[in-house]
Amino acid sequence: MIKYFALHSSLSSNDFALNKLKKYNLYSEEINIINDNQRIDFANENIIYSVVFILTGGTESLAQSIIDNSSMKSLIVAFDNENSLPASIELRTYYKDNPKVEMFHFRYDNLDQCRENYNSIIEVYKKAQQITKMNFGLIGGISDWLIGPKRCNFPPTFNINLINIELKEVLDIYHQSSIDDINSTLDKWSNTFNTSNIDKLELEKSAKLYYALYIITKKYKLSALTIKCFDLLKHKVTACLALAELNRNGLIAGCEGDTQALYTLVLAKAITNQIGWMANVSDIDAEENLLTLAHCTVPIDFLAFQKRISLDTHMESNLNLAINGHLNNENVTILRIGENHQTYSIMEASVIDSSMGNKDICRTQAIMRINEDDSWVDNLIGNHQIVLKGLHKDKITAFLNRFSH
Repeated sequence: MIKYFALHSSLSSNDFALNKLKKYNLYSEEINIINDNQRIDFANENIIYSVVFILTGGTESLAQSIIDNSSMKSLIVAFDNENSLPASIELRTYYKDNPKVEMFHFRYDNLDQCRENYNSIIEVYKKAQQITKMNFGLIGGISDWLIGPKRCNFPPTFNINLINIELKEVLDIYHQSSIDDINSTLDKWSNTFNTSNIDKLELEKSAKLYYALYIITKKYKLSALTIKCFDLLKHKVTACLALAELNRNGLIAGCEGDTQALYTLVLAKAITNQIGWMANVSDIDAEENLLTLAHCTVPIDFLAFQKRISLDTHMESNLNLAINGHLNNENVTILRIGENHQTYSIMEASVIDSSMGNKDICRTQAIMRINEDDSWVDNLIGNHQIVLKGLHKDKITAFLNRFSH
């Protein structure tokens, strides 16, 4: 969580500190006002992100103790007068090689703009909190054909906890589940999907897999998961509907054990508050700036028609069930994070066609016109791209730049 500290010299009073915070429209009850003679019991503090208001000089050592005990990132906030700025510069100089520490200067003669800039920084910190120390589940490992995710771990920025889970544990729950465990899911799906020509047994298999994955998320307290889904095919079940349902219920779920794509999905959710569509690059027309994406699963909320969505079989195996959804013609952002926050691809685009009915690519299909110069083709990272509704390039880039280490 973010913790706020307002530091002042013992030569000035708490009332002075309170009034200065109010002068800059910064006061709130969550701010801890402390003078340089006081000490903080860090054994009882869990400081992940800290905002340190330097109200006066003489507070550098106290600020240093807070920053050194903040596990993620610290913002030093300087003000006019009372030697706040020189004290802040002293701190900034000490931490000049530390990417976890940054400084912001509030100028009273430009208060409105400063407030706007400060709020944008705090908003980024709040979004970063959503990712910090998350539990990610990797079920069954990474698919053999995915090279990138095997080469690197998650960026250390957010201390993500990757939990390796055997596929057998999911399958044991799957095989032991009963019709009573899945009735509510089947009822929900009857209002979501067009099931008139679908074998009831196939729906039940997908619902049982969703139930098994749901139990696993609770057991391991997962916020996100990815599954090596092609290993399910020998059991005549696919993960396509189960993952869509997990995403609809707010748990970020990806396929093929692609941990980099999963991380991108999580980052995108924190920044834009939407769960993106993870899709394969299926075709590129560089001359026309067109990119075709397709996948057999898609978040329900991403689709244009969220009732009576068509179902099909899984493309590669022709087994069980997959989603044949339709996307609106609208603006989108296409994103993929690579090995760290300094390696990424972000493009703004517009959907110009969907549901093309190509039997040789995955079932949910869309053609995007990329609103970039043609260098985007060479800058693509990985097979799986994450698609978000709306134009978010500036917002995502600002976030990545702030957490680029």
